Amino acid sequence: MQQKIYLFCSQNPAAMKKIWFLPLIVFVLFLHSCAEQEGCIDINACNFSLDAVVDDGSCYSPGDDCDDGDENTSYDVYGNNCQCEGVTPGVSGCISDDACNYNADATDDDGSCYYPGDPCDDGDSSTTNDAYNSNCDCVGESTGSAGCTNSGACNYDPNATDDDGSCYYPGSPCDDGDSSTTNDAYNANCDCVGNPPTDSGCAVNADGFISVTFGVMTDEWSEECSYRIFATGDETVTTDWISATTDDVVNSATWGLSTGNWTMEVNDTYGDGKTDNGYYFAECQTTTGATEVLFTTDFTDGFESQTSFELTNGIIGPPFVDENN
Repeated sequence: MQQKIYLFCSQNPAAMKKIWFLPLIVFVLFLHSCAEQEGCIDINACNFSLDAVVDDGSCYSPGDDCDDGDENTSYDVYGNNCQCEGVTPGVSGCISDDACNYNADATDDDGSCYYPGDPCDDGDSSTTNDAYNSNCDCVGESTGSAGCTNSGACNYDPNATDDDGSCYYPGSPCDDGDSSTTNDAYNANCDCVGNPPTDSGCAVNADGFISVTFGVMTDEWSEECSYRIFATGDETVTTDWISATTDDVVNSATWGLSTGNWTMEVNDTYGDGKTDNGYYFAECQTTTGATEVLFTTDFTDGFESQTSFELTNGIIGPPFVDENN
């Protein structure tokens, strides 16, 4: 079979122009495809491009700043996995467990820690050198006047702001300045009175009993205190427990006792005695009408205290047991 080649010619000039421009367009497109591709050419970058030939400055790597789109985070950077991640804010506070204001929930120390001994302000303008104590309380040194601040004391000073331990009370020992007297003590009028020399001792009534007054100086928690009197060595012979009822004064009761050995027992349910000024005592009236102090015992600590003494016919024996527990 004979093959033939046909030549088509157009008599239309516009058509001929289109035929000539078509190869030109194809050639331009070919050249464009061969142009150099721009992009990230750093092989260690997160956005490395295998097709890129020219670096366009778009590379980013782990550790570079970014924006994770979360307004609640800060310090946004690309992680090792090339993900943009921000840091969630922690809880600010004191993270030192030795500090007074330690915050177990805090993750970021904000410099607010303070410790015992650090200066502070106790809010009292009358104090100086304010500092946190071992209990983390802010305490200052008082600039007020020292004296006895207990209103139940003989020497109560209403103007005193700092108790200096000088308080004394009815029944407290003293010195009346008379060397011939014994058992000097402040009486109910806060006068220092000693017993004059006498061998008459406690007065014994017609029934053979001696009236003995027993008393306890309480603190502001008198309801914690009670006392009784029993025969030494035989506690079946005893008074009832006598409860103190009035704070910061002497609570007393009088009993008729036979001659013999007796013990006064005082209890404090809280176990702190009757604080710094606590004491108890026993006294009787002599045949001359004078007050004879049989004993005075401090009771400033503990749950219990006992003092034993001897009553004889007209003669006072000294206490022979003094126990504090």
